[in-house]
Amino acid sequence: MSRSLRKWACVRCLCDADIISQKIDFKDGPQASGNIATVAKDPIDKIRRTAFPNPERLGCPDPAIFDLLRHREISFDDPVWEHIDHCSPCYCQFSEIRESLFTQDRTRDLRRVARLGLVIVAIVGLGTSLYFWQKRSKNEGQSLVASKREAAVINFEDGSELRGARSPVGVAANSRIQHLPRNQLSLTVYLPLGSPAGVYELEISRSPEVQVWRAKARATIKDGLTSIPVEGDLRNLPAGEYRFRFRRLDETWHEKAVLLQ
Repeated sequence: MSRSLRKWACVRCLCDADIISQKIDFKDGPQASGNIATVAKDPIDKIRRTAFPNPERLGCPDPAIFDLLRHREISFDDPVWEHIDHCSPCYCQFSEIRESLFTQDRTRDLRRVARLGLVIVAIVGLGTSLYFWQKRSKNEGQSLVASKREAAVINFEDGSELRGARSPVGVAANSRIQHLPRNQLSLTVYLPLGSPAGVYELEISRSPEVQVWRAKARATIKDGLTSIPVEGDLRNLPAGEYRFRFRRLDETWHEKAVLLQ
């Protein structure tokens, strides 16, 4: 027993909610004893508190030694361990210091865990706030872009479309050319009366071979009118006369001359 107590190396672990400290002998050769429990409930601890009475306190170390013990500044091979091992009053005093240190360590560990938990909560909270901020900023940006789009209309109901897919640009001088702004557009295309609903292809081109804008959108019928809502960005197109074309998938193109300005 004495050798293991003299070499006081605290290795803490949880066992039935009690903290156990192992006194490890660092000398070469077999150890004279096993672990010594540090909790007051342990029977060996209780025996040590009364097995070596020393009412006269003969050979007991000075209070300064116990202060050094409290600050863990006594080396493992100090002779004071031999005395504590065979003096119940000193062992009791040492036990109080030991349990106080264990309590401090446990409190420090709990505080460390609590701080870590607060850091995790803060990180999660910050990440969540950043996510919703980015989402809101994106939505606001989309709303801002949508609010900047200019409304425009292309009307094929009046029968003014170009006749023949090969009609050159310029032949529509008498075909009531419609104007489109060179901007971000919320465009509504009104199709000829009786046009069915469904998916349509839309194009703006200089010629049938050179498309400068393309889109697919779904036409709906409301109050007898067939229309296609679609968005387009025409800001980078030069001003001038173009063809605006539409068709149902795999059907014939319908064209109208438009002027971008």
